[in-house]
Amino acid sequence: PLRVNKVMPVSAIESLIEQGIRTGQGDAWLRRGGVKIFSDGSLSSGTCLMHAPYGHTHSEGLAVTGAVELNSLVSLANRNGLSAAVHAIGDRAVSNALDAFEHAAAQSGDKPAAANRIEHVQHIARRDLGRLAASGALACMQPASCTSDIELVDDLLADHDVLSYAWASIVDAGGTVSFI
Repeated sequence: PLRVNKVMPVSAIESLIEQGIRTGQGDAWLRRGGVKIFSDGSLSSGTCLMHAPYGHTHSEGLAVTGAVELNSLVSLANRNGLSAAVHAIGDRAVSNALDAFEHAAAQSGDKPAAANRIEHVQHIARRDLGRLAASGALACMQPASCTSDIELVDDLLADHDVLSYAWASIVDAGGTVSFI
């Protein structure tokens, strides 16, 4: 079963907007980034959001921010000069982030002032490689996660049709990867 946990109220982003805070503001030493929105948890805790159940709990993971709310938050941020940095480890969380970026672009008609980001992208559905590239979003990945989680991937996701740590596949599909 899918679990949903509500974390960020719209009022948090509205407060930034009211204060005049926008992505890219700053100087040569310090610049404002985007707003971080958690879509899911982690593989090791069984809370990364996947399209299919996994692990001993047979759960799909945890939607920290549900899809409808994610769409609203990303649209609100992008419409007001803030990029979104969506924490998405599981393949369904990545799909939800891409849905939100597409929804925001359809609402405003253009791309955000600064690129949206998906933080981690540890697991991605093959069908989302092209969507990631088309979105213009950065896949901000941490290679160290591969070495620490690879046994979990082999154990928990062996029967899943998912790409894990798919840096080359993302680049080959035209996406942009950032190792930070």
